[in-house]
Amino acid sequence: MEIVQKKRSVKHTFTFEKDHFNFAYKDKSGSGDTDFNYADFPKKCIIKIEQNDWLRNVGFLWIALGAIQLGYAIYSQSSLSGQGFWLMVGLACVAWTHFSKVKYSVYQAERGNIFVIQNKEHDKIVNELNQRRSAQLLDLFCATKS
Repeated sequence: MEIVQKKRSVKHTFTFEKDHFNFAYKDKSGSGDTDFNYADFPKKCIIKIEQNDWLRNVGFLWIALGAIQLGYAIYSQSSLSGQGFWLMVGLACVAWTHFSKVKYSVYQAERGNIFVIQNKEHDKIVNELNQRRSAQLLDLFCATKS
């Protein structure tokens, strides 16, 4: 079974085999893949958020500049024509940053980190990994006990 996650320039592929799974990734910084045993999949994760902080901060700066410019135009009873330009540009930057951010659940395993994008496939992937982890641990425990 294979599940592919995509968000903008990020692509993660989870390939589920009988006794292990492969996590492959491709993004703007590079690509790679690693095989993991299901028993090595950790229960706890951390959350990582990837976003363009620079664009967000510039957007807030332009919103402030636009608000000051608009406020000054209202105070001095000048024409409001074109006074909200920087306000609109700033709002567009902040909106773009908000909608382009990528959230990950990061599972830190011994052989490397496993990144699962928080989208509609997230729960399906994590549940599948946990079910197969439990089954593999049960098989390993029963085999050593016999």
